[in-house]
Amino acid sequence: MEAPLSPTARATIVRVVTVVGEPAWERARSATGRSAWAHLLRPLAQRIEARAPELAVQIGEHVRGELPELFEDPRALAENRASTEASILVLTELLGRGRAPQLEQLPPAMLAYARESAQQGVPLTSLLRGYRVGFTVLWQEVLAELADLATDRAELGEAVALASAWMFAYADAAQTHTEAFYVTQRERWLRSAVAAQAETLDAILGGRETDAAVAERRLRHALDRHHLGVVAWLDDGDDEEGARRLDAALDELQACSGADGSLVHPRGRRTVVAWLSRRAAFDTACLERLRLAEPAAAGVRVALGEPARGLTGFRRTYDEAWEAHRVAIATARPAGSVTRYGRVELVALASQDPARARSFVQRELAALAGDDDTARRLAATVRVYLEEQSSRSRTARRLGVHENTVRYRVRQAEGLLGHGLGERTLEVRLALLLAAAVR
Repeated sequence: MEAPLSPTARATIVRVVTVVGEPAWERARSATGRSAWAHLLRPLAQRIEARAPELAVQIGEHVRGELPELFEDPRALAENRASTEASILVLTELLGRGRAPQLEQLPPAMLAYARESAQQGVPLTSLLRGYRVGFTVLWQEVLAELADLATDRAELGEAVALASAWMFAYADAAQTHTEAFYVTQRERWLRSAVAAQAETLDAILGGRETDAAVAERRLRHALDRHHLGVVAWLDDGDDEEGARRLDAALDELQACSGADGSLVHPRGRRTVVAWLSRRAAFDTACLERLRLAEPAAAGVRVALGEPARGLTGFRRTYDEAWEAHRVAIATARPAGSVTRYGRVELVALASQDPARARSFVQRELAALAGDDDTARRLAATVRVYLEEQSSRSRTARRLGVHENTVRYRVRQAEGLLGHGLGERTLEVRLALLLAAAVR
């Protein structure tokens, strides 16, 4: 059976304790307290210290039985044992010297375990519960040792009271330090991970990284697949709640599209970029009718690129998603909307130069480009009329009005345009599509 801590590590712990140790503990200064400490607690500390490697193994196995999620990494059990033994040695050193159950820092093995847990994404609640489970096992061993050492019932009662106060204070201090260290390490690791991901993505998307195998290894995301670029954003909401709603929207998209993998990259506080990936081609039928669910994804809007394969497709669908995002912003798409690049590609292409696009719209539509209700109603009628190949009956059915109403509106529109709708049909249709994006 392996010994988690080397002699060097044990010596380091003693040096740490020597630096941070406090004077004699206040509660052990009474006559009964000094007697209980001298006759029971100091020998207890010596016994527990001698058993530290054995107890670390015992505690590790017990924690693994209670919290298997802590041990998914093959190295976790050895790191848990080392951390546990280090904690026991600090505990027994302080207790044996009669010092206060206070810590200014954790021993290196405990820091290493907390750091590794933070980097592996082990939930802090699970980590702290693991400490509590381990402490319960240790406390049972302490009670058994005290019962074996005691020869006087009154002194045993005093020793148990003293030991419980001391050990629970020590456990609280150790967990407080662990929690603070974990949070710091987790935030640091996330910042570095996001920074590394951003650097790699920048190289891939900028065309500086063209080796798919290298890109995949650096990004830790399979690239020889079909990809669907996503931009999801919120206009308001606090950071924590906003992050939850963006996550809910991405989960909904992943479930709908049948993606078997995803890569998510934050872009500011209320925007995320993602790639949904599949080994097989995407069946995007559900995306045609998808509207994000309330309230989980309340307020979220999404823009999608078109599915594409491999490293080149990874770049292209990303660019398309941002173009769809630009069009969605320009046309004030409502919350819950999903804007696919394939549905707005013509507008995206024609509005690359907003000033020239605006001039084109004004020249082609003249007064029909107005912002009043009449102009909007006539423009909507003309758009449907041209989509229906100038059929008044089909236009009337789509708009829910009488054919005579369509006839009247078409005549009004032609008057505003200065020519019949049989002329410059392509230009008029494009201008109507662009109008909302360049107002």
